[in-house]
Amino acid sequence: MATATRNATKYTFTVLVTAVVTYIITVSFTGQRLLVKRKISIDISTSGNFERQQNETSTKLDGHENQNILRQIEAVKSVCVHKEDPPTIPHSNSPVAQNVPIRGSVKRRVFTQRANRTPTQEILSRRRRVEKVCQTTWVRGEVHGVFTHRSGVIYCYVPKAGCTFWKRVFTAAGFGNGQDPFSISRNIVHSQFGKGENYSSAHNETAYPTRLLVVRDPFSRLLASYLDKVYLPDFWSFEAKEIQRGRRECSSDFLRKHFEQMASKFQRTGQSYSTCSERMCAKYLTFAEFVEGSFQRQEPHWTPIHQICNPCAFKATHIVHLESFSQDVKPILAKMEMGHILNGMDQNKQVELEMDTLINYHFERIKEIEVYMFYRSCITLRELAYRLWQTFQWKGYIDPEMTYIVPDDTLAESAIKNNLIAQVRRARESGLGKAELMVSARERFQAQVYQTLPKYLFENLMIKYKTDFQLFGYEDMRDSMYSFLYNSDLTQTYTNLNSNQTHT
Repeated sequence: MATATRNATKYTFTVLVTAVVTYIITVSFTGQRLLVKRKISIDISTSGNFERQQNETSTKLDGHENQNILRQIEAVKSVCVHKEDPPTIPHSNSPVAQNVPIRGSVKRRVFTQRANRTPTQEILSRRRRVEKVCQTTWVRGEVHGVFTHRSGVIYCYVPKAGCTFWKRVFTAAGFGNGQDPFSISRNIVHSQFGKGENYSSAHNETAYPTRLLVVRDPFSRLLASYLDKVYLPDFWSFEAKEIQRGRRECSSDFLRKHFEQMASKFQRTGQSYSTCSERMCAKYLTFAEFVEGSFQRQEPHWTPIHQICNPCAFKATHIVHLESFSQDVKPILAKMEMGHILNGMDQNKQVELEMDTLINYHFERIKEIEVYMFYRSCITLRELAYRLWQTFQWKGYIDPEMTYIVPDDTLAESAIKNNLIAQVRRARESGLGKAELMVSARERFQAQVYQTLPKYLFENLMIKYKTDFQLFGYEDMRDSMYSFLYNSDLTQTYTNLNSNQTHT
């Protein structure tokens, strides 16, 4: 009897212990899941931040693709009941939104994963990803201009993905006299040497076994195209004018307010006027207007990368990410026996080089005969200097707390340029002491401009660049941006978008 009682007690105790342990494990697991979900939510909500088509075939391809995109826009518009809804986060000009980065934590996660792999493993990982997508997806596009080197390196160039750097490298290598690539001006390298060679069967894998493609996150590439080509005056005389001509309505957002202030400061008449009504120069296009027009205007600077350089046809062996450019380019430059050009070329030097290049390029561009009369009537050198300064601040290159001191309008051209260079250098030096502030300014600006897009327009960007996201590993960036803007999981939305794309 005593034994039976002890056994019953022992059994009851065992059951109770098991139940308690099970409860603890369940609670712990549930808590971890909630913690992970909360961390993901925090990561998302605080995460950071060709030239023209060279032959008729590519033009026809772009035109066909253009029509597909336009049909997709109309399809999504017709079913998107929230197309006019603002993002469900603080408005871009509210104090709270000023400190919200878009994709920083996502970038850190991506780079952490990369840090766990050797450079060779990273190269193989990117190549295998592309090969997998090419095996399962029909990737539509061609291979346009390429540059070659006697070492067996071939480079398929993509605008707004480090192409100025590589055009300089291949041009200097072609001279064979040890010329410093950075001594070749941007204007010369693009106008005289920028088209490279037409891709042909002679550029096969046997003749050129080292095959280079540089890629970039589509969202940052699109914004860079806007800043460098539309906010700055490079494309005003053609692409910007065409986009403005097709504009359906004038957007009103923080960039419009910025343009109104700029107009009152720099208009020769001294009279303020509506920048929405300006038609001759196309100098006041907002980012939202540019994005809307980019679907109607196929241009290599914002055409998806796979359409300019189809990696399934090109079979790149080295896929360089612009976000990790300095590390990724080393093996290519070593093979070309040009590794020395990176000596002393740290990130700071790269930024300074880009700023000098942009300043020199735009001041030289305005003096070109074919555009001189147009630009002389559209922009003063003082306004050009101001726009360059603003671009550098938005890119996070200079101290965002410093203000550009506009020089007197009686100064000569060279004096205005030299004055800008001096102020930029002081602002760069000041900004290096508060690097996080410069990064925050860049991420805040990217957050602000993407918040100005209607939801249907942003979703059509995801359709347009869908294959680039898949091929080159930028899906985390895409998902983070969407979640940040709309506080919504992308999975079901993207399924619906793909369904709409199929039916159109």
